[in-house]
Amino acid sequence: FFSILDYFAYPEHFDAFLLFQILCTLSVGAAGCVALTRWGKAHYRAFAVLMPLIPAFFIALMVYCTGDPGTPYYAGLGLCLFAIGIIFHWSVREALLLSGTVLAMYFAACLPSLFVGVGRETIAGFVNNSIFLASTGAVVTCGSLSTHRMRVREFRNRDQLRMQGNRLALKNEELQATLRELRE
Repeated sequence: FFSILDYFAYPEHFDAFLLFQILCTLSVGAAGCVALTRWGKAHYRAFAVLMPLIPAFFIALMVYCTGDPGTPYYAGLGLCLFAIGIIFHWSVREALLLSGTVLAMYFAACLPSLFVGVGRETIAGFVNNSIFLASTGAVVTCGSLSTHRMRVREFRNRDQLRMQGNRLALKNEELQATLRELRE
């Protein structure tokens, strides 16, 4: 569906970008199938990190092909961070790792073009895009931390409720025993 963007933004790269998107979709589908296997389920945390890196890699490849460090395609990398951050429950370490990796992919895609000498406007676009990606990574990381804290709090509350239920059941048994003794 995103190929329509390529058609209007970079028509000269339309065919190559369409191929990248098809390869990306097939790669994500294959990784998803592997994630459903016994081995995949045993290593599910690796897929929480791998799955968003696949489209991020292809988007970075598209950024590289444009030769434009100020390209609006950086937004796709932000979507990889944000959308997958909502789908998977990342640990703070995973969120930092993924955010740093996506930012590094963007830098690697842009650096060759920056060394050839680009205009001030393009450098400003690159800096803007970099700051936005770093900010998105920070938001995703803070969200992961917040979600983790809420899950820990919920786990503790459930554990307290379970313990209270056990104490009530024990007290109930004691009361039942006392009632039996009184009847006797």
